[in-house]
Amino acid sequence: VSGYDEGLFIDYVDCDFCFKCRQNGWTIMEAQNVIMVHAAGSPTRHRFLWKHPLTSNHSALRRYYITRNRIILYRRYWHFAPLWIMRRMYYDLKEAMSLVLFESDRRSKVTAMRAGIVDGLRGATGKALPERSGCLERKDG
Repeated sequence: VSGYDEGLFIDYVDCDFCFKCRQNGWTIMEAQNVIMVHAAGSPTRHRFLWKHPLTSNHSALRRYYITRNRIILYRRYWHFAPLWIMRRMYYDLKEAMSLVLFESDRRSKVTAMRAGIVDGLRGATGKALPERSGCLERKDG
């Protein structure tokens, strides 16, 4: 299936590989009772009405990659896995709303996500230049 897409290199590489395998007739098996220690950002739980949403608090640059690679994945596999993609889009919207409501540095994260959408639609992969990812460092003074 030609291996991993190194252009994605950080987010959704595993999903892309699994979709390529499935498109080529392979079955994806899930190992039960496996323990893997993995920190997804710096998660914090919040209170909102009767809900307790969890936010990941990823950096703006990581938000860029997550958003860009989601868009790339959605474009690649829309015809192959439309239900999975629609379900993911629903969760993505909920996640974006939680980010705007609860996370710090919202403006730079939303700017980075907007740049990720544009680059995802363009099909840009690989490491992003700071000016392209919307993640320019602010200079005081």
